[in-house]
Order: sequence, then C-alpha cells, then structure tokens
Amino acid sequence: MATSQSRCGNHLLAALPEDEYARLYPQHVAGLVAVDGPLDVRPFAAAELPPGFPPPLTGPEGRAARENMIRSMFIAETPPALQDHILKMMLADYKVEDRKFHIAGPSNGGIAAFHVAAANPQYFISVTAFPGYMWEPTTAKLQAISKMCVFMFVGENDEYRWHNEMKQEVDFLTAKGTVARYTVEKGQPHRLETLAGASAARLFDGFEETRSGCSK
Repeated sequence: MATSQSRCGNHLLAALPEDEYARLYPQHVAGLVAVDGPLDVRPFAAAELPPGFPPPLTGPEGRAARENMIRSMFIAETPPALQDHILKMMLADYKVEDRKFHIAGPSNGGIAAFHVAAANPQYFISVTAFPGYMWEPTTAKLQAISKMCVFMFVGENDEYRWHNEMKQEVDFLTAKGTVARYTVEKGQPHRLETLAGASAARLFDGFEETRSGCSK
C-alpha cells in the first residue's frame, strides 16, 4: 500500500495490481492495496470491531495495519459497520474535498470497487473499472451508485468477455440520468496497456470531470 496527503481535492481509493498509479499520481492516492487475485484475505471476520481497534496508523506497524484494513473492505463478508469505520478513519487522516473519494480498480479490483461503492455510496463521487462491473447486480445496488460518475473500460479482445455485463450496467445507469461511460479499448486484452504508465492520466481525466456533476 502507498499513501499520500494533499492540501485539497478528492482522493482515490484504489484496488490495483501494482503501485504504478500511486507513483505517478501520489497527490491523488489516499490508499492503495493489491487485490488483483482471489479475494480471500479476511483479517476481520467477526461482526464486532476487534479488541484494541483502531491499531496504530504510523510507522511500519501502522502501514501494515492500514493495508489490512483497506484490504478487508473488498471482502463481501466484511461487516458493513467495519467498512464504514475504515472509511471514516481515512477521512480523518486526509483532507478530502466534500468528504468523498474516487474508487477504481482493474479486474477483481474493478469488481471490488463496485462492491464497496454500492455498499457505501455516501463516501464516493465516482467508481471506475478497467475492466470490472457490478457482480450480481440488483436494481438496489445500481441505484446506490446512480449519483456517482461511472467509468468502465474493457479491452476489445478481453478473454473474459465481460463486455455485455458492463454495457448493460452502463445503459441502465445512463437511463437513470447518471454520467456513465463504457469504453472499448481497441486491440487490448484483459490487462489494458492503454491505461498503464503515463496513459493512466486518462483515468484522472474522468476524476476531474466529476467536478461538472455526475447527473445529466
């Protein structure tokens, strides 16, 4: 995980396979954790907050504790109260504009981003997946993110063929008046090189766009 503070502006809570985006855009990244793989890390299994919570948040111990806390948010079994507690702690640590984050991730991270945003809509202004979508969508889950800006990117040659699910969800949200975009990256597989490295700036263009509002 990598963390950074800025004086103002929204922050990105990212579910990414590596920290290239944090290195490129540290002023935007509040929390970063690798979840590009099976979502089976469950540091918090109990319905109640663990004894001694919250743990120290500075130094090596704090770094490890924060990584575990943020990682825990991406597990469906994590109690909603604990997700809420983690997000409130992050808001206390960072000067976040309007107290709302951007959340983004690729692959499993994209699915995780939608899961967390739908479960905690009051904390997010946008959700971005490259690729990813709302797993097992319901009207209630999609309605929960309908006030956010939603950006979905998928490779033309993505071997997992998530295209239909992603397009259907964007169409649903667009019909609700949400600023929602579905972009097919020409010639790209599941891992989108067109959004890696310096090209990651395209993701932050979307984050900046939220300043104009997320409803049509």
